[in-house]
Amino acid sequence: MIKWGLEFKVLSVDDEWAGVINALSKMWESPINDIEQYMIKYKDGIREMRLHLGKCTDETVSERIFDLSLVLTEPNLEEYKSEIDKLCEKLGIINMEDY
Repeated sequence: MIKWGLEFKVLSVDDEWAGVINALSKMWESPINDIEQYMIKYKDGIREMRLHLGKCTDETVSERIFDLSLVLTEPNLEEYKSEIDKLCEKLGIINMEDY
């Protein structure tokens, strides 16, 4: 994802497309932030598991649920949509979402 985002930064396009490309280049940021937060959650969860298991004995084994799920947030598309709208207007293209 990082490589994909960085590749957009080195694209050479006409000025009219620069805003769209810039907006697209930011779409990797949301999943990367989510993964970074997950790594913290994962490390904390593993630490909690070790502590919990360290307190358990054969006689005192207790069930506990640890949530280590990764949730990816949908990227914010507002800037991208705005840039597409500007480009469509400049090129005289009708945006069908407006109808």
